[in-house]
Amino acid sequence: MAKKLEISQEILKKLYLEEKLSTFQIADKLGCCQATICKRLHAYNIPVRPVGGPVNISPEELIDLYWNKGLSTWKIGEIKGIARSTIHRKMRKLGIPIKNISEAHVIYPKRDFDGDELFQAYLIGFRIGDLRVRMAGMDKSETVKTDCASTRKAQIDLIYNLFNPYGRVWISRVYDSGKQQIEAYLNLSFAFLLDKEVPEEYFKERDLFLAFLAGFIDAEGHIYTNYGKANINLANCDKEILIKIKSSLENFNIPCSNVNLSKKKGTISPINGYPLNEDYWAISVNQKLPLLELLYELKKYSRHGDKRKAIDRALTNISNMPRLWKPI
Repeated sequence: MAKKLEISQEILKKLYLEEKLSTFQIADKLGCCQATICKRLHAYNIPVRPVGGPVNISPEELIDLYWNKGLSTWKIGEIKGIARSTIHRKMRKLGIPIKNISEAHVIYPKRDFDGDELFQAYLIGFRIGDLRVRMAGMDKSETVKTDCASTRKAQIDLIYNLFNPYGRVWISRVYDSGKQQIEAYLNLSFAFLLDKEVPEEYFKERDLFLAFLAGFIDAEGHIYTNYGKANINLANCDKEILIKIKSSLENFNIPCSNVNLSKKKGTISPINGYPLNEDYWAISVNQKLPLLELLYELKKYSRHGDKRKAIDRALTNISNMPRLWKPI
């Protein structure tokens, strides 16, 4: 059991009445909390200085400490030797906005999304493939949380690099299964990631579609060589999204396979060892010249280290194929 702190009446009078220290300063000096000092002042019938007197802090400093540096009114009061209630009252008098519940609980700073529409299209494609996105924490939260678990370091590195400029990113240790969990906490400028529907223009405008597709492939695509021929395989439980991707590819003169059933619902996943909750569908692109064109386009937008290396290998494979180039 902790020993009760002994503070004599004489010491308290000397510090508070003679030296004019604040309750915060006395608490810091004696190694206790400010509330303890207030209780002892009342217990010893020591006259407490009236609140509401001159506050030695300018409006500019108050705004800087509270909004720019993110300090609480408690912390500002402790630093300046002023009661928290006095700080709060002065802010209201000066018309300085008070943080709401969500803002008051922000520990790590967040930046607004400042990417262009192509980067936004990429993120939406990546979200469909490999991210869980939801509002974080309490009611009235203003934090968008994204998370993912992966055994692939390149995937963890990619997610970190995507979101670290905008908010806090937490990465777990490597678990016995070989997986790591990664979570990013973003502000409401990333609310577009919450929408389950993909904007229709992403399937109609070529650049937006290719940026979206690069994000989707970075998450769930597979670029590989089979029997000496390069291929791109796209797979997802959402059959409708693959149908739309197939339609767009063909509209942009890139033939692909039909949307085929790859794995039935209930099949044990080789990745996590759990049965699939839904049927798993897939399409592929493997015709040499259209695939070559698509790979060059995807390389502009892909951000995944391993996928970019796979693109390079596939480009080399196709370029070295006999009879790829017809004589003039």
